[in-house]
Amino acid sequence: MQNILKSKFLTQNSLESINYLMAIIFCLILPFNNRYITYLIIPWTVISIVIAILKKIKFREIFIQSLYYMIFLTVTVLSLVYSDNLKYGFKSLETMISLIIMPFLMLVLKITISKERISYLIDVYIAGLLIYIVFSFIVLFVRWDIVDITSYIKTNTITSTSSYLHLSPVLQKSYISMYLVWAIVLIIDRLTNSKRSRHILFSIVPLAIFFLFVFALGSRAAMITLLVVIIFYLWKFLKRFSYWIAIPGAFVFLLMLIAGLFKFTRIGETVKALEVDSRNDKRIPQWISAVQIVRKAPVFGYGVGDGLDELVRQYEKNGFEEDVTLRSNAHNQFLETATQTGIFGGLSLLLTLLIPLLNSIRQKKELLFLIVSIIIINMMFESLLVRIAGVLFIAFWMNFVSIVERDQE
Repeated sequence: MQNILKSKFLTQNSLESINYLMAIIFCLILPFNNRYITYLIIPWTVISIVIAILKKIKFREIFIQSLYYMIFLTVTVLSLVYSDNLKYGFKSLETMISLIIMPFLMLVLKITISKERISYLIDVYIAGLLIYIVFSFIVLFVRWDIVDITSYIKTNTITSTSSYLHLSPVLQKSYISMYLVWAIVLIIDRLTNSKRSRHILFSIVPLAIFFLFVFALGSRAAMITLLVVIIFYLWKFLKRFSYWIAIPGAFVFLLMLIAGLFKFTRIGETVKALEVDSRNDKRIPQWISAVQIVRKAPVFGYGVGDGLDELVRQYEKNGFEEDVTLRSNAHNQFLETATQTGIFGGLSLLLTLLIPLLNSIRQKKELLFLIVSIIIINMMFESLLVRIAGVLFIAFWMNFVSIVERDQE
């Protein structure tokens, strides 16, 4: 009997090790995101199910969190009833399925790994981003001659240069910038809570690299989220002083940051362009078209399968030829969801974001507050749930912070 139990114990430990390895691989290759990463989730899920059965894990604590995602996906699934383009509808649902799988995976992970191993997962994520940046520069110098790069930099801004040279070769710059801003948050959180000099030394270098790379990419959503992060930690620091020092200090620093954003980033360029013509920014025509079709079907939308088709038809009516050719999405997740599932889908999406945000404020969970804030801001500029890169980032990190990190703080 003891031999059987011992064998079972060893098997369970082996499964837990494999489960942890799956999480490590996921964090490492997440920046190099493509559809093939979903094939990692399939064996990861199977192993987690076996571990859950062996350890008799109860799912009560993730039920509420999973419920919000299930409501959102249920509304989306029901919209297939009035969708004609079922192929695109099922493809969209396949992309979003990780939203309901990840809470379960994170619960099993939390129960089976130590606090130190949780820290290692964050290290692996940071390492993956550093590898991505090195890879980006290798691709850059293979594609372009150094003379061409320097000559272009001399006559253009850094952000326009990075766009022209495709500095981010795999992910769109808005997505990799979102990944990097979150890594910056994780590093700052470690710096503010760690007393080990080794952690501080090895954190400052990637922190500087990530800041510079985000600035070079020039994503406006990233700049705004970075501003929110800086203000958050600045206020946290200034709260140690009296309000007579903290409030004026924060106000002055905030003005300097905003002035810097308008002077040295694409935000200033965008404002100047919009003063001339609203069509100078490609997002504005997309948002206008999305609002127009939402007004026509505000309650139920056009269905997850037909939302994009209807949006493209609106582009054509408005004369936005480039968006018709590219079949551009709304580049705003709230508008994207409204075109697909109307007010019901929009409310269910807000539910998945606002409940965790309110909980983070009430329970003073800094990382949860920041990850939700980063996601909300990026959803204003990108349809994150349309691409697997956005879905996996949201599904993994929101649940990681909510479930795994919760008991470690």
